[in-house]
This record gives sequence, structure tokens and C-alpha cells, in this order.
Amino acid sequence: MLTGRIEEEGRGRSRFPRASLTSSQGFTIIELLVAVLLSAVVFSVLVVALSVGNSTQAISTAKIELLANAREAKEAVAKDVRQSIAWEIANNSPTQDYMKFRQVTGWNAATSTLTLSSNFVEYVYTAAAQTLVRNTLNPSGTVLSSRTFNNITASPFYTVNTTNDIVLLNQADLLNSRRLVITITSQRLARAGQNLTLNLDEEVKIRNE
Repeated sequence: MLTGRIEEEGRGRSRFPRASLTSSQGFTIIELLVAVLLSAVVFSVLVVALSVGNSTQAISTAKIELLANAREAKEAVAKDVRQSIAWEIANNSPTQDYMKFRQVTGWNAATSTLTLSSNFVEYVYTAAAQTLVRNTLNPSGTVLSSRTFNNITASPFYTVNTTNDIVLLNQADLLNSRRLVITITSQRLARAGQNLTLNLDEEVKIRNE
């Protein structure tokens, strides 16, 4: 009897490892497929997020560069014009795309007049090239130095007429108002084909004596 019980107990204990082995089998094919699918979805989301982040950064960088270029152009024109005289600009056939003038260098006490530089500052806007070029010219018209502002997409020079309306720069209205309106319209193609457009305006009051 004792032997029989020992054998039965032995047989009973031997069944537990088999049950344990059955419950601890590896992943099924379905579980593996689900895991692969989830990994693919997570990877796709990460790729999209990275792409959107790069595109947003590229657009932000393009906006900063566009603003910096437009501001430099506007401030350059404003600074130069403030150092000139209205009749000096008017006497050199100004248009919405062109200005040429000498700048004030001092005061002549003997004649009670302002003295002007012998060199000229010239601004030339070219629509086809989308450039605004600043030249320094000597009295004979030779270019001594030049600076180019790019991505300028519209005529930059305006003035104010007798009814206080903004009009294209011309001699008569400039002499009357002594006001130059600088409008820098700048455009650039950013990433993903997005066009960025920026407008900066400034009105400059010009001295007349």
C-alpha cells in the first residue's frame, strides 16, 4: 500500500511540469503580427512628426531671412534719404524705381548753405531680377561701390500728393510734400512650395534747405 501511494504521488507530481510548459509557450503568430503592426504605426508617426517639424523650422528660418533682408533695404534707403535734400532728389529725375542724390556733408557759414558730397547715392530697382541695388557713384558716373538687396518684388518708392494720397514717386509731388514713402515688398519660396510675402513701409520727411 505504501508503495502504491508513493507511485501515485510521484505520478501526480510529474503532471505539474507539463502543465507549466504548456502555459509558458512563446508568442503566437498573431501576437507577432500585432507587435510588428504597432511598431510600424509608431515609426510612421515619428517620421511624420519629424517631417512636419523640419518643414516648420525651414519656413520659420525663411521668414526670418526674408524679414532681415527687407528691413535692411528699407533702413538703408531711409538713412540715405534723411541725409539729403528734397530738391536734390527731385532734380535727378526720381521715379518709383529710381533715385539719385548727393548727401549733405556740412554747412557753409560764408554762404549760409548746406554743402553736398561730390559723390552720388543711386538706387535702382529692377523688376525682372527682383533686386534693389544701391550704388555709390563719382561725379562722372563711375560705380565706386555697390550693394544688392534681393527678393524685392514691387517698386519701392512713393510720395504724397496735394490731397495727401500716396502716389508713385515723382518730382512735383516730392518737392511739394517733401515726403518719401518707402515700401519694401519681399517674397520668397519656402519649403514645400509655400510662398512667403512681406511688406514693410516707412515714411521719411526730407529736409528742404
